[in-house]
Amino acid sequence: MLQSESLTQQKHIKELEDRIEEQERYHRQWSLCLYRLPEREGEDLKKIVIDICRAIAPETESVLLLFVDICHRLGWRMEGTTRPVMIRFISRAIKKTFLKTKKFYFKEDLSAKNKEICKCLLLTVNLFSDEQMTYRWPFTIVISR
Repeated sequence: MLQSESLTQQKHIKELEDRIEEQERYHRQWSLCLYRLPEREGEDLKKIVIDICRAIAPETESVLLLFVDICHRLGWRMEGTTRPVMIRFISRAIKKTFLKTKKFYFKEDLSAKNKEICKCLLLTVNLFSDEQMTYRWPFTIVISR
């Protein structure tokens, strides 16, 4: 009886974890992480991000303030490191415009579970170290010969 209840509870917990993961993945579709942006004391991060977006997509300048919903640095400040900036856009289409740029290093905002999957994929890809490879996230690896 207890064992049956335990199995039922474990199954229910797994289902809830999967639902939470799916919700997290869904909400991250509007977000990007910007890496290697130097950190300054007292910075106006939203202004800096909007200036970067203006440089990348000048055609959007008239409504740029509306495009960026939220932006902030992730994690704790540590000497000698630059924290990534999470940028949340008002739509996925706008996010895709900025993801395509080559001027800065933008990266998809992946959940912890998806990051682990990507790490496993990279370990697998390293087996093909003599091949030329292109990575497209999430989870697409193109091997060109």
